[in-house]
Amino acid sequence: MKLMKEKKFEFQRGQIGLIVLLVMMVVGTIALSVASRSITDVSITKQEEEKIRAFSAAEAGIEDLLTEGLVAVFEDDDFEEAEGIEYSYDVSEVGVGSDGFVFPDPLVNGETVQVWIENEVDTTSDLNIYFGFPDAETACLEISVFNSDNTIERYAYKGKDSEGVDFDEGEENDFSSTSPWEGDYNAFVSIPTVNASFVRIKALYNPVSLAVKPVSPGKLPVQAYKATVSSSEGESSAAVEVIQSKGAFPEVFDYVLWSGNDLKILPPDMPG
Repeated sequence: MKLMKEKKFEFQRGQIGLIVLLVMMVVGTIALSVASRSITDVSITKQEEEKIRAFSAAEAGIEDLLTEGLVAVFEDDDFEEAEGIEYSYDVSEVGVGSDGFVFPDPLVNGETVQVWIENEVDTTSDLNIYFGFPDAETACLEISVFNSDNTIERYAYKGKDSEGVDFDEGEENDFSSTSPWEGDYNAFVSIPTVNASFVRIKALYNPVSLAVKPVSPGKLPVQAYKATVSSSEGESSAAVEVIQSKGAFPEVFDYVLWSGNDLKILPPDMPG
């Protein structure tokens, strides 16, 4: 009888050992999982911090270039980067040649952009202008061609809706009609620019996307400069890109009277 009790106790001790072993395995698995999660969180946090620092350095590099001016940076091989900022950059010309130029941002109502025409190599006899959103409210354009002989030619064109129908408000302002166009635009006009120095284009009524292209074999001079700045921190890297248009007259000049000759002020009682 005593022998049977001892065997029973030995069997129970074996069960307890197995249970303890299983509990230790479970606890160890949980501990490893928590440790692994903590290591992963620390690694992700570190990567995020590195990404933020890399992006901040790239942004600071862009500000450094814009402060100097992309034109100056492009033409100056000895440009010195700001102290304390580690980045690499590349500045290139945009819009030069026969491929034309796509304005990176839509124009809002009343906003004006400038297209440079003068070119020492080729003369741009005509300029194709593509504008409008295919599936949005149509806009109109006011176009001013500034010639080298100090004369100005002005045009006004009404856009088209998504089905190619003339803009309704255009009937009231007597704007000229445009031709339909496919793709990212819904209207197209061609402007003579054989003697032009530059062309100013103003959006009217609604926002409008815009692109210009010289008629072959004409070519455009540089319209803008593009800067790409990249920076790295640890295993992370970031890049920022910006396009800066070539210098243009402020929009207030669209409302200024100017002439290549002297202006004469007539007395109030004298007919003009």
